[in-house]
Amino acid sequence: STDLSLTALNVSDGKVRLRRLSDGSEVDVPAKHMVVAGDDDDKLTLARVPEAVYHWKSKLGLGPKGYGKWLPTTEQRPAALKAIPFVPSENPKNTLYLLSIPVSRSDSTPVVIQPDSQFVVRGRLNRPARIHFGIGVSHVNGEFAGKFRGDLDDRQQISEPDEDGQFEVVYRIGDFSLDPCVWDRKEKLAARPERLILDAIWAFTYAGGPSGLAITEVELISSDEPLNE
Repeated sequence: STDLSLTALNVSDGKVRLRRLSDGSEVDVPAKHMVVAGDDDDKLTLARVPEAVYHWKSKLGLGPKGYGKWLPTTEQRPAALKAIPFVPSENPKNTLYLLSIPVSRSDSTPVVIQPDSQFVVRGRLNRPARIHFGIGVSHVNGEFAGKFRGDLDDRQQISEPDEDGQFEVVYRIGDFSLDPCVWDRKEKLAARPERLILDAIWAFTYAGGPSGLAITEVELISSDEPLNE
């Protein structure tokens, strides 16, 4: 991957020689390694690429993370993250009920999205609502790669909670498209989220008022690789 300031090379198989044209510096990059070529002052240094996983499950019972109101586990219900009001700066007349959960971190194994990946979202609602779902992704070097939505073009049905207020909804990666909030930068961002690193997920409802949206679990699954948590 490359932009105006740097080039990042990530080698999966074989060996690749990278030469920086500005100063002629070279480095051979073996399998499962990467190198980032920036300014001439930066030395071309190899780094091992962490082994990726293709399956991820939220662990909300471990404590509050992300954006939203954390609800601890009780005898009646599992831990959850409840959506709270959020007013977009670009549209201050609308109030969303939003939550977000971080996924990959710099000190942990990266979670990689596969072409057949799908997200299974479980939670609670006080009333039927369309749950808008999105993800943030990055390149292997940590550079921001984009935000994608799995619910655009009205392809996602309104979620109907059962008699206990529970719901489950599935978002398939083939239905995801670039989020409108980053359309102004689409020429610099990835066209698709496949093979990129999952950084965060978020969900919100917009139904003229609170829907009681609370997420109890989000799971990323793929048949391309064995399941690893």
